[in-house]
Amino acid sequence: MRFQLEEKSCEQCGARFRPRPERVNTSRFCSKQCQISFYKIHRSPRYNRIEKTCENCGGRYLVVPANIDSRFCSRRCKDIKLGESRRGANNHNWKQKISFICKQCGAEKFLSPAHARESVFCSKKCQNDWMSVHNKGKNSARWKGGGSRDIRHTIMGSREYKDWRKSVYDRDGYTCQHCGDDKGGNLHAHHIKPVALYPELIFEVDNGLTLCNPCHVQLHKQMPSLHGKSRLREFISEAGYASN
Repeated sequence: MRFQLEEKSCEQCGARFRPRPERVNTSRFCSKQCQISFYKIHRSPRYNRIEKTCENCGGRYLVVPANIDSRFCSRRCKDIKLGESRRGANNHNWKQKISFICKQCGAEKFLSPAHARESVFCSKKCQNDWMSVHNKGKNSARWKGGGSRDIRHTIMGSREYKDWRKSVYDRDGYTCQHCGDDKGGNLHAHHIKPVALYPELIFEVDNGLTLCNPCHVQLHKQMPSLHGKSRLREFISEAGYASN
């Protein structure tokens, strides 16, 4: 015999409906719409909304009692209103900007006190333009007297320099003394003691060291900390290669 579902009457519209067996004792409405309509009329706490006015746009909107302190109808209205009221001098982090004159172009610039104390240029372009003029030659922090460049340009094409370079390569077996690269074609003869400080050792074979181009660049990035021979030995051995 087929199971007969019990009929009930909807408390909202009065229609007859058959709830599922497990909900026969709790079901009161034939549909979700009837349930919502019923509670709107009978003022269930769930649907007991309070009407308020948005402080930004003036529109009317409904809130549940828990949100009675709400001031805005949407997040957008909140951001607009608070953005206006907390901008500039109204912001609790506001600090009066300080003016300074750009060292390069003379333009007036306004910055916060923390930045204005350290800034002397209005832009990166002005800084680069000033540095290209005033941080050149003897004014540069890396100025070494100007002799090394002249000496290097003079000797690079000389027979003495080429003989010295070949002697260094022969002694080191045409092999980079840092990484062991022996493919050739990218070897450099490095002066252990720089030419700018020791011009008298420019052709001393013991003052030369064979390095490949990448290792030579890496070594010069670490100078002048590697001028000493002990530090130079550490640099040579750190790649795991040691010359015979």
